[in-house]
Amino acid sequence: MREMDFTDKMMDGTIGELSGGWQMKLRLIRAILIDPDIYLLDEPTNHLAEGAVKWVTDYLNSLGNQTVLCVSHDSNFLENICTDIIHYEQRNV
Repeated sequence: MREMDFTDKMMDGTIGELSGGWQMKLRLIRAILIDPDIYLLDEPTNHLAEGAVKWVTDYLNSLGNQTVLCVSHDSNFLENICTDIIHYEQRNV
């Protein structure tokens, strides 16, 4: 948590006291700690500062055999983490 700049006060407080960005960082840390085979990420860069987005990007790129499925509108983030992209667009018939 210190690597993501959490302070002692933040770590001792409640989740509800954290802003949206800090709550997102906490969710990402939790996902990393359980070491899943598949990461399902829905807009993981929302509410994150540039430094945190870089950290998440670097972490995802360092994964070995895990699969990452990510929904995001952040095209720069997607370009940096994806090997394949599916673009879905709902159209009126």
